[in-house]
Amino acid sequence: MKWIPVGLCLVVLAWACSETTTEIVIPTGLQLGPSDTTIAQRHSVQLVASVVDTGGKPIRGVQPSFTSSDPLVLQVSPTGLVTSVGPVGVATIIAQFATFVAAARVTVLDSNIVARLALTGRPFDAAISPSGVIYVTRLDEGSVSRLNLAERAFTAAVAVGSVPSRVTFNATGTTAYVSNQFSEDVGIINVATNTQTDVIPTTGDPLPVALSIDGAALFVTTNSDRLYRFSLASRSPTDSLALPAPSHHLVVHPGGNLLYVATREGGSVLEVDARTLAVKRTFTLGGRTNGMALAPDRETLYIANDYLSLVHVITLSTGAVGSIALSGGPFAVGLGPDGTRLYASLTFDGKVQVVDRASRRVLQTITTGGAPRLMVADAARGLVVVANEAGWVDLLR
Repeated sequence: MKWIPVGLCLVVLAWACSETTTEIVIPTGLQLGPSDTTIAQRHSVQLVASVVDTGGKPIRGVQPSFTSSDPLVLQVSPTGLVTSVGPVGVATIIAQFATFVAAARVTVLDSNIVARLALTGRPFDAAISPSGVIYVTRLDEGSVSRLNLAERAFTAAVAVGSVPSRVTFNATGTTAYVSNQFSEDVGIINVATNTQTDVIPTTGDPLPVALSIDGAALFVTTNSDRLYRFSLASRSPTDSLALPAPSHHLVVHPGGNLLYVATREGGSVLEVDARTLAVKRTFTLGGRTNGMALAPDRETLYIANDYLSLVHVITLSTGAVGSIALSGGPFAVGLGPDGTRLYASLTFDGKVQVVDRASRRVLQTITTGGAPRLMVADAARGLVVVANEAGWVDLLR
């Protein structure tokens, strides 16, 4: 059998005994797949291109040519094997045969990204229960998605209020609380059924939520520039504290009697008595204080400061303040799976920096792209789950 191109037709000559049969095949299109895929740095993926006939069937023996829009990121072989050169990035692979053209988008992920899970609606926060249930808030969808890390898939969506922002679990993992900003309430989620069963009304738009160690009270700050303590029994506020500016982050000390409040534009962190809401100490840091994380030893508090491009390090026993310089402004910080490393999301740089807590040195800069926000570690699987407002959740090693 022999193919002979005639214009946009392919003439097939086939010999059977002494007779010659001529078949004219007309190409009508070019298909290329997968059309959108990701690979790790220095890995490869095979694209499959098919020239199809009038019946939509691939024409055997016809090979299109391939080119890469960015050979410094991705190179492509004559057979469509796409290989990462090294840098992270995105390139378009073009397949062409005669006048027919098809394209595929290939994204090279940082090698520290184990998996990228698509999730619409601007994923913002991630929290994990004691039993390993992970919830991810979706600002634009009015829902919280449940992530099964074993399957690396979202298995349920919980309908909640408007602009769900922060989420936390109780100590048993049976109940979750989500701040529904524009609904001006905190939703109460039954984790077993993945349903919002009730709400706690708030004064103003709520953002961070945190539970007292005994599980009897819920701490919430709103854009009314106040910290509120709610009784979960009565679901009503029992006390409040005026703040110098709206707070976006809270941390409850496991000792049970202290609460830390980052005042954001106030450039400070307040150490508050969780029982009386009296301010015990004020750490004036400057810049804009955002996300916080408490070290496993309960002696060190880390505070992200995106205006100053650093993480403050407060030794709580003495009140001494140190810092860790980063390459950009961190929005949030979180501990790694074993507690020895600190992860900082540089939202406007599309990066996550990994810091060794002992030496206070930056060990790695992971390029995620998009807008990485809040994160949570799964110690059992050795992964860090990072919500990214650009429409996905990354699993980092």
